[in-house]
Amino acid sequence: MEVTETFTYISANRRSVRPMIEQLFTFSAAECEALKIDAPEMANKLASSLESTGVISNSTELPANNRHSDPLELFYALYTNTALLLQQFAGHRVESNLMIPQNSRYQCRTVYEYEEAETGERAGELALFYLVKLCPALDWTPESLDDSKPLEELTIEFQQFASKRVLPADTQAIINAAVRADIPYLKFDRAPFERRSGDFRIRANSPLNLGHSCHSHIVDGTFCMDRCSQYLDLLSDRERLYQLMRSCDLPLPGGDDELVSCSTLSRARRKARRIGYPLVLKPATMRRGRAEIAEIRDEAELSAAFDEAHALGA
Repeated sequence: MEVTETFTYISANRRSVRPMIEQLFTFSAAECEALKIDAPEMANKLASSLESTGVISNSTELPANNRHSDPLELFYALYTNTALLLQQFAGHRVESNLMIPQNSRYQCRTVYEYEEAETGERAGELALFYLVKLCPALDWTPESLDDSKPLEELTIEFQQFASKRVLPADTQAIINAAVRADIPYLKFDRAPFERRSGDFRIRANSPLNLGHSCHSHIVDGTFCMDRCSQYLDLLSDRERLYQLMRSCDLPLPGGDDELVSCSTLSRARRKARRIGYPLVLKPATMRRGRAEIAEIRDEAELSAAFDEAHALGA
């Protein structure tokens, strides 16, 4: 089996209005025959494998074998659905796939959706690895996967990588609104742009450019960077922001006036005893786009959260 063509579409394209990865697979006659022999149990075995690695629950249905009389159609269905399921497992909102008919009975052209390009490419490679495990007759060597590792470990590594690249829900909501209003947008943390770096980020993976030319604006999370830049420092200083909101008589979560900030773990414990569990812990100075540690239920969880908060900010 060889991937003879790969196209990564970064916007609306000949296959879809969504970003897609298109691949052309070429099989040998022996591989097609092996797929036909293994077909009766492939969907069930793949479902069991994905369930054992935590990708799906036992209620998730994969394409049934009897829907695909051609072994390459079954390969397409299992491969593209697995690539989507792996991305969904990491929190990415993807759902579209399709197969393009080919004249050759030894070729299969597959297309599946991605939101972040490297995540989509890695999901495809891992999906192929799942299938090769089920049908060893498929002659394929991964380019970046360490095939000496078990599937469980590779799946966890993928999930950890991909979860850091999920598009925030508020950013997706802004994009949906822009599409409805016919406003053009660009994702600055996505291809063809380089991922942005920096100590302070409002939302990781969220910067957008909305509109054209003099009417364009740059948004990070729900914050308009070019119109409200004078307030940017305020966003990173939680204590100043809290006091300003309080002076405006805005509704705020319950706190402890005696200990506004907690510079030590002992102070945090005393404050927790006064306001009660469960509670939320936030670093006083937010960095790297991470905001809070929620649902702390006891002192043990508070100790762990305190160390994490210190790693995130002051």
